[in-house]
Amino acid sequence: MAINSINVSGNVGKDCELRVTQNGKNIASFSIAVTQGYGEHEKTSWLTCRVFGKTAEGLQPYIKKGDLVTVNGEYVTEEWEKDGVKRSSPTIIVN
Repeated sequence: MAINSINVSGNVGKDCELRVTQNGKNIASFSIAVTQGYGEHEKTSWLTCRVFGKTAEGLQPYIKKGDLVTVNGEYVTEEWEKDGVKRSSPTIIVN
């Protein structure tokens, strides 16, 4: 049995966006900047966070650009193709 769990703290890069699928399901998305290392070895990575269902609906007013947040969830790599180019993005499906 594999356990896929991640806890990350970082600053929100843009306000939380809420969208509703054609099936009526709510999805909230926001990105966070996570910094690791120090000094000249410091590196910032951007992670997309997704929240689903009723939690997503109620979350939007509270997640604003610049806020420091801590999220817990499952780490996934979202993959898609655009104009014939394969792309991917690190994503956290928030619990």
